[in-house]
Amino acid sequence: MHQYDTTLKTVLMRQLRGSVLAEWMGFRVTKWLPTELPDVRTRQVDLLGRMPGGGLAHIELQSTNVSDMAQRMAEYLLDIRRRHRAFARQLVLYVGEAPLRMSERLASPDFSFRCRIVDIRGLEASDLLNSPNLEDNILAVLGRLGDRRDAVQEVLKRIATATPWRRTRALAELTHLAGLRRVGGIIETEIQKMPILLDIMDNPILGPVLRKGIAQGREEGREEGRTEALRAVVADQLVARFGALSARARKRLQALPPTELSALSLRLLRAESLEEAFLLSPRAHAAKS
Repeated sequence: MHQYDTTLKTVLMRQLRGSVLAEWMGFRVTKWLPTELPDVRTRQVDLLGRMPGGGLAHIELQSTNVSDMAQRMAEYLLDIRRRHRAFARQLVLYVGEAPLRMSERLASPDFSFRCRIVDIRGLEASDLLNSPNLEDNILAVLGRLGDRRDAVQEVLKRIATATPWRRTRALAELTHLAGLRRVGGIIETEIQKMPILLDIMDNPILGPVLRKGIAQGREEGREEGRTEALRAVVADQLVARFGALSARARKRLQALPPTELSALSLRLLRAESLEEAFLLSPRAHAAKS
């Protein structure tokens, strides 16, 4: 997610003051606040702002499914209250390609917490494209798309009518976010048909940066897809060997990078327990050393 954080935060901070997405989320923000929260360790949220009535709004951006999202949000909620002496209205905005699988709830016999998690694909791209707000138009590539090429063409038409400075910034943001939906190739092809945008791509300073963003986004999208596919295969292998996975095991699996996922898949060939597969048992540590 980190590679998309800056672009998404920048776009959201400009358009949540009042736009199609702000209406869909259910709140507007009039002032953005510092995002670092007090803790023994430094903790930082993605976006924290002041709503028109004075209340707080907290937004977390996610491009992958994580098993402990509700716990994270509960911890953030309490940290925000410690710093600002008020509870925040919270939202997890999921922008990933894989289906949304995160749980909104964290509960025990004496405790219950729920955070709101929404998939941006629940918002029709057409609503964003019909907005007069350019940031809404850019975010349309993340919404519920029908024909991806038609949507990209419409976004590029809107960008082409903007002022030169906004046009350049919007094109850079669009090419970066394209990696979340793997439409970088479509964007590059369609830009070739629009002389006013092609001039930006051919600019000796801006062009290489934009082309690099398209290529990077395309590769990041492919890599993320490969990683999630491998994670799903390993999860199936674990369940087949040891039965249903606990929340702790799912959390460990979700946190593993691609190289460790591959290693875990190989260890499953000889591991006699879930702990040994995750290198948590004495025998596993001895074998590793």
